[in-house]
Amino acid sequence: MKINLKSSSQRWFLLLLVIMIFITVATGGVLTYLLYETAFEEQRGRLIEAAQSQARLIEAVARFNASSGNYKDLQEAAVATRSQIIDAHSHYKGFGETGEFTLAKKEGDQIVFLLSHRHHDMNDLKPVPFDSEIAGPMRQALCGLSGTIVGYDYRGVKVLGAHEPVEILNFGIVAKIDLDEIRRPFIRAGLIGGSVGMVLIAIGAFLFRFISEPIIDDLHKSHKQLEEFNYNLEKKVQEEIGKNKEKDRLMVQQSRYAQMGELLSMIAHQWRQPLNAISMAAIEISLSDSGDENELKLKREMTKFIEKQTQYMSEIINDFMNYFKPEKDRVLFGFKDVFDDILMLIGPQLKSRGMKIEFLYDESVVFLGFKKELEQIIINVVSNSRDAYIDQKITNGIITIQVEDHPDHVRLSIADQAGGIDPDIIDRIFDPYFTTKEKGTGTGIGLYMSKEIIERSFNGAINVENIENGTRFCISLPKTEKASFA
Repeated sequence: MKINLKSSSQRWFLLLLVIMIFITVATGGVLTYLLYETAFEEQRGRLIEAAQSQARLIEAVARFNASSGNYKDLQEAAVATRSQIIDAHSHYKGFGETGEFTLAKKEGDQIVFLLSHRHHDMNDLKPVPFDSEIAGPMRQALCGLSGTIVGYDYRGVKVLGAHEPVEILNFGIVAKIDLDEIRRPFIRAGLIGGSVGMVLIAIGAFLFRFISEPIIDDLHKSHKQLEEFNYNLEKKVQEEIGKNKEKDRLMVQQSRYAQMGELLSMIAHQWRQPLNAISMAAIEISLSDSGDENELKLKREMTKFIEKQTQYMSEIINDFMNYFKPEKDRVLFGFKDVFDDILMLIGPQLKSRGMKIEFLYDESVVFLGFKKELEQIIINVVSNSRDAYIDQKITNGIITIQVEDHPDHVRLSIADQAGGIDPDIIDRIFDPYFTTKEKGTGTGIGLYMSKEIIERSFNGAINVENIENGTRFCISLPKTEKASFA
């Protein structure tokens, strides 16, 4: 399994960067929120104190005016109190950037404001319907409620307002400040802190990258070298295992051939004595002079036939023994001798099935190599052509073997007209134990062994191709320096 250490390190670096950004943003956000909440509560407390103190002050002034005896009745005292309050606030523009006091009373279903406002001229300020969505803090005060509220003021701007009723005059007073003024410092601080944090993260990431990049590169190179070493080692191990398996198969096959040669030697030893006895008996019969001329002639013909057949059987035994005898040295041979041996070994079998072999070659061509191994290869290929004719139920099949002499190699082709090989499997016929025959009728080792012998013993090559209505095996045998050609 291959691991790209460099890309993996980049992913981890990006993940670390994202985590750092997240932690910075989260920490800054939480701290800013906590500070904002603290400031908000402090501002709420100040507004409550301001609204309550102003309300109590107005009530105290109203009570004083009512008890002073300077006014006819309470209403006249209230008008005087209102005038005093308006005069007192005429030079007071509010607190902060947007903070102010508002004083109002309810007339019918309208809220009528009594004090001038820093945001509006009193002459331009119209009464607000009591059930309107704006002037929320003042509505609470005129309803006799004391406390704070976040809502819209007479302008429709969201504010934090402390509302307090002025009970004696049935007024309401509100100390308020825009929420934006409370939030603005914290938003600015958050942006500045976040920007500084991002800059510091970027600097830290650059320094981390700058320091770690050479280390990661070295690790990547080492990891890559280790992967290549493991891959090459595994490849070599598999190659050696494959070579050892091939050697084992070849040794097993050669051992079987050697055992078959030993078996044939024992059979030949047992057969030769009966054959010699039959031959001697035939000679004695031919030497007998009893009988007339015709009988003597018949005896001589029969004894010659017996001698010829026993000699032929003895030669067959010798040929089989030589065929299975392992060769150690290259020999110089002509292809006529090869084909004669092949015909002797499998000719009768082909003839019994109505098949024959056609040879196309120049008898003057000779080759330096392992003659018996080449015969074994040709017999393996011819046997496959024979089986193909049988499977296709073709009678009178012809197998053509042609030898072509080239300056640096000899080309041997074996062709049949048995229908060809399925294109889906033609590339696999030289694989070990691959066979299309029924179980028990083929081992799938013949063509594989033929390819191994050609490549290892002859340093040659074998391939197969489909021709018109048939198959052709081509064997290329390189010439050695010691080979001579007539």
